[in-house]
Amino acid sequence: MTITKISDYKSAKIRHEAIKAIRRQNVKAANKLLREPSENFFRTSHLTLEHKAFKALPMAAKLLFHTLCKHRNRYQRSKLYFTRSLSRLSDDMGVSVSTVKRARSLLIEARFIVCVSGKGDRTKWQILDVKSGKNLL
Repeated sequence: MTITKISDYKSAKIRHEAIKAIRRQNVKAANKLLREPSENFFRTSHLTLEHKAFKALPMAAKLLFHTLCKHRNRYQRSKLYFTRSLSRLSDDMGVSVSTVKRARSLLIEARFIVCVSGKGDRTKWQILDVKSGKNLL
């Protein structure tokens, strides 16, 4: 491997350190070295993405689901739910509020999310596990 930039050198050095940690059976250290920055990524279940009902959903419902996963990972913390208004979600997605409402009803009907309207324009959201119907976290 030829190293052309300093960033390539750093990446190669990190990979080398991770391989050494794996050889020492120190998986925790290896994971820490190879971990991606959490602010640039969000978790979502592969079971959901590969589910037949999810694949049949329109693109707006899939976009809403991914947007909700992003917000869940950012705001939920230790609670069982997170809050986000429909108008804020429509701004996040770049679609109208009525599109968000239609997508929400499809995701609720398919049992991918639970949604409860709160005081004012606050809405409580919870993403469900596909197999058990329970919260993923």
